[in-house]
Amino acid sequence: MSISTYAELQTSLQNWLARADADIVARIPEFIDLAEAQFNRDIIHRSMETQATLNTVAGTETVALPSDYIEARAAVIESTPTSVLTLVTPQQLATNWSEGSSGIPSEYTIIGSNIHLGKLPDAVYDITLTYYQRIPALTDVATTNWMLTNNPDMYVYGALLQAAPYLKNDERIPVWGAFYDRGKQGIENDQTRSAWNGGPLVTRVDVVTR
Repeated sequence: MSISTYAELQTSLQNWLARADADIVARIPEFIDLAEAQFNRDIIHRSMETQATLNTVAGTETVALPSDYIEARAAVIESTPTSVLTLVTPQQLATNWSEGSSGIPSEYTIIGSNIHLGKLPDAVYDITLTYYQRIPALTDVATTNWMLTNNPDMYVYGALLQAAPYLKNDERIPVWGAFYDRGKQGIENDQTRSAWNGGPLVTRVDVVTR
């Protein structure tokens, strides 16, 4: 059967589990939620890349990260000219920028759910943040996403892996785990190919003129 929507995925899982009793049917969305949580721990793929515009507050060091944030790719201050922020450790940020240093930020670090900036912003600046976002969760309203469209097997095996302990079907855990790992490796291979398929590498020699 086709597995392209949330409803079709749930039906497929009922078929794989060979169970249609009310208890299992009610638990299937839970198994899918748990599979999605594992996806977000295990997978980084170009389909997860997105951008958001964040706004600084004059005199405030921190800016809240998007709620679906996983990992930063780049951060750019939309000033004139634009300024690419350098990612540093929290220790480096504290060392590089003493209290009272203000202006256009040039460095940032991530602490908890916030970006911390150095210098301290002296005005409102737009920050374009390129980052990896969480895979959008499937719901009765949001019935599909890129993962289900491109990798329905990951949803099936991921959810079956989560269901096995609940069903006390421990002997199936290695089976579903192996299929899940194979699918994950395929996604990783696709990510690697996409990162290096732009043409041959070219050695560049920088020439400094005075």
